[in-house]
Amino acid sequence: MKKWHISFRVNKNDASSEIKTVKVNAPTGKEALDLFNAWAKFMQYDPFTTVFRCEGEVVEA
Repeated sequence: MKKWHISFRVNKNDASSEIKTVKVNAPTGKEALDLFNAWAKFMQYDPFTTVFRCEGEVVEA
């Protein structure tokens, strides 16, 4: 499992809209984006992703 950071504008059609960052635990980048897109739809955001990066492996204790 990896930790993914996704920064995005809340409204993709408004350059001055708020920028938020979420962290997603997923094995692949595709799965992380799928989870993010489902969450964004639930929150009724129309996001524009600005930064997408992997922090690395999540170590479970």
